[in-house]
Amino acid sequence: MDEGIEILVKRLADALQRRDEAAFAECFGQTATVVADLYAVVTTDHAEFAAGLAGDWPFYEYLDVTRVEASVIEQVPLTPAMCRVRVRYRFGDANGRHLASGDFEYVMRHDDVGWRAYVAVNIDAEPRLQALARARGWTPTRSGPPPS
Repeated sequence: MDEGIEILVKRLADALQRRDEAAFAECFGQTATVVADLYAVVTTDHAEFAAGLAGDWPFYEYLDVTRVEASVIEQVPLTPAMCRVRVRYRFGDANGRHLASGDFEYVMRHDDVGWRAYVAVNIDAEPRLQALARARGWTPTRSGPPPS
């Protein structure tokens, strides 16, 4: 496995855990695309990406996600400068309790600053986190805030 990809995946997880949308956005090249079952987002700059991600923090706070870990499950070279990378995220609370896990597939490219993600496909992380929210009495939407 490429050490630079491992470092990037750790940066992604650390940024999510700290709820640092700017640091998370910096892990992506531009233009970046994020795709899930219910949405697709294309961003052309890091500030736009960060602003969109900041809207997700109330969801993570509602679920009491305070710990995020990630590991590379699979890495497949596509070209000398691009890889497809499957990453498993594990979400936990402050007591060390496991809340949910889910996978993303990334297309990463080695550019002028090193490895960065250019395409992120949410395989099953979002549905698993949403199932946790529903079990706690909230049916999440992309535009609605969690209950107080």
